[in-house]
Amino acid sequence: MNTLIITLGNSEIQFNEKDLGDFYIDETNTDDIRLKKGHISLQVRKNVRLNKQIWWIPVSSRDGGRYILENFDVFSGVIKFPIVEPLVDFVNNHDIINIVWVVTDQDDLKHSKGDTLYYSEIIEKYFRIQLQNAEQIRYNTIKVAQNVKDIDCQYIFFRNKISDILFDEGTICDQIYLFAQGGIDQINHALTLQLLQKYKSQVRIYQKAEDEVLKEVLFPHMFIKDLNRQK
Repeated sequence: MNTLIITLGNSEIQFNEKDLGDFYIDETNTDDIRLKKGHISLQVRKNVRLNKQIWWIPVSSRDGGRYILENFDVFSGVIKFPIVEPLVDFVNNHDIINIVWVVTDQDDLKHSKGDTLYYSEIIEKYFRIQLQNAEQIRYNTIKVAQNVKDIDCQYIFFRNKISDILFDEGTICDQIYLFAQGGIDQINHALTLQLLQKYKSQVRIYQKAEDEVLKEVLFPHMFIKDLNRQK
């Protein structure tokens, strides 16, 4: 069994203003820009990255994500997944049968606006449509609720969570593919370290920026090799 772990950030879901179909961008109120179609209205902001200004992102990942999920059939024709879209072919070509989402669902109301808990459900819907043998794939979700930017807390959190959530007891895993491109650095680093510590050479890490191709990074193999040499 091969497993793919995906951490999700605020840029996973976007809209391209050149491919909006019946939707349009309403900039009448510059403090409240909306993506609209009929009674559907989603607050959005421009992607500020260089050369990405025609792309729009929900202002609130939590509220926007919930709204898109509730109206998924309406948004499905225009919604884009510029970071995770290449993972469809990756899953099809690497015998993945277990996909694990890592999202935030914070207790702290001040920061929960950026939580990605609904993004996992939206992308899962997209995957179920696009993937071959979609009915055979299992989905799990790890929700980080507290101290999301405290790497000490996250290191302990993932030490306690990986065995319980990642695999059923007694399940044999061949390869663990980690795609920690999105989300919060402290979560990504803590998760990476705990995976390498527990599963060592079984872990393979991939990355992809918005304008780059999906590629494997080799530092985990060098890291494990260095540790073995020290032993």
